[in-house]
Amino acid sequence: MTFQSLILILALSLTSTIALAKKTCHKVHTSGTATELVFKELVDRNLFEIQAESARTKSPAVIQLNNRQLIKDATEMPIPRGDFRKVNQKRASQAVKNVDANPVSGNDLRYQRDDVKLGYCFGRATCAHLQAIRDGYKQEQIKKVWVVGQMDSDSVSWGHHVALMLRDRKGQWWVIDDFTTTVVPLKDWYGEMLSMNAKKDLQIFITDPEKFGPLPGKYSRADLGLNLDPATDYYKGYFKDLMETVEQKK
Repeated sequence: MTFQSLILILALSLTSTIALAKKTCHKVHTSGTATELVFKELVDRNLFEIQAESARTKSPAVIQLNNRQLIKDATEMPIPRGDFRKVNQKRASQAVKNVDANPVSGNDLRYQRDDVKLGYCFGRATCAHLQAIRDGYKQEQIKKVWVVGQMDSDSVSWGHHVALMLRDRKGQWWVIDDFTTTVVPLKDWYGEMLSMNAKKDLQIFITDPEKFGPLPGKYSRADLGLNLDPATDYYKGYFKDLMETVEQKK
């Protein structure tokens, strides 16, 4: 089975859980309770809209309180029975090195557009997800973490960032991201992201890893450009090439 097929099967497998989440989590954008933000429904939600509503109706102090509670809740979620692949800082650091070593996610210059600069953090997060599947990590160990809100560094501004997370047997989430100086746990990663957010209204979200971007939706062949010629693909064949390179490495 190719990684293209595998990732789409994983995405389709979420249909029933998302339907359930919509029945139990329909007030996620207004309730402000941290546990609701963990629900799978966020895969099909617009994270920009949720953060904008929070920034409009809540103080930065309340948003930060909710963020810290979400991190605590995510860490304390029950750990399913069964074998978890071992995760620690060393292995998480190796996962980052593997993403950087990939010829696509490690060098996205040829996939850039003339009309807009693409940060491709979502591409690196997808690479980390594919590699985690390839390396045998359990689905329960894998999530994506997002921060939404204006961030600034070295005269550059951007509105969101995403990275993959891997969970260890003690409940700790390690963020697979080369944006930080070293690989750090979720709490520390959030702190570094918040330091670049002047308004302190940055909002954190945790979703199932199949969420493609901050807009609604999970991986699809259309969004990934798998059926398109690179000349007509918005991402110029980035994800088609990415899946082939991850699949080739044994």
